[in-house]
Amino acid sequence: MGELIDLVDKVKKYGMFNPTELVNVLVTVIVLAFVISFRDWGPGAAVDLKIGSINFLGAFFIVALSVLAHLSSQKITALRSGHIAEYRMWTFGLVFALVFAFLSRGYIWILVSGGIMLHHLAGHRIGFWRYGISDLVIGLSALAGPSANILLAIILRIIENYWPSALLAKAIGFNVWYAVWSMLLIPPLDGNRVLFSSRLNYFFTFFFILGAAIFLYLKINIWISVLASLIIGALAWFVYYIFYEHGAWQGPAPKNKWYTRN
Repeated sequence: MGELIDLVDKVKKYGMFNPTELVNVLVTVIVLAFVISFRDWGPGAAVDLKIGSINFLGAFFIVALSVLAHLSSQKITALRSGHIAEYRMWTFGLVFALVFAFLSRGYIWILVSGGIMLHHLAGHRIGFWRYGISDLVIGLSALAGPSANILLAIILRIIENYWPSALLAKAIGFNVWYAVWSMLLIPPLDGNRVLFSSRLNYFFTFFFILGAAIFLYLKINIWISVLASLIIGALAWFVYYIFYEHGAWQGPAPKNKWYTRN
């Protein structure tokens, strides 16, 4: 209970976005909202400002909710171990997303926006590793973002089962693919930080998130989707461990005859 109270206090004191982050988040939301609403600005090749504006506002709401869930989860996870997670947008990635939206006419979403940087909270490090920021903390904090998007997609899918809506369908699609894009091994995206914290953890979580994204997007039963995704993640973990990680930890056999195995 005391740990929860401490975390709540940290969130109140340090969980808000600073002015630079707010600008970065706003730019990110506007760009990604334009990308996912590119095909909704009018019938066919025509452009209707009224229709386009309404669809853009819907996309803006979807992206804002998803990005805030992503970043808030990362901030809370980082605060638990005595760190502040600061969001930094990736300008090149957002420009590339815009350019590709025009080139593909909005049929392909490139959802690369940025990543987080962690900073020490020196007065809140008791009980944790205190000599630098560990790769494990960075990886777990980064992983919280894509995981939050998959969880949000599951919740939205449950709601959609009772109240079907085009807006909910687009929100689910955005969340699952935003999670997948975030897990790619491209600095400064989250996947790059997860990999450096644990290769095995990365392979399990990436394939779990990819499987969940595909099953949820195809509207497979939620519980089947989660179970199948866990199995896919576990198989990916096992295959990677057997064919690479196991041998990498063993290393080459010593050449000295005194250490040669019989």
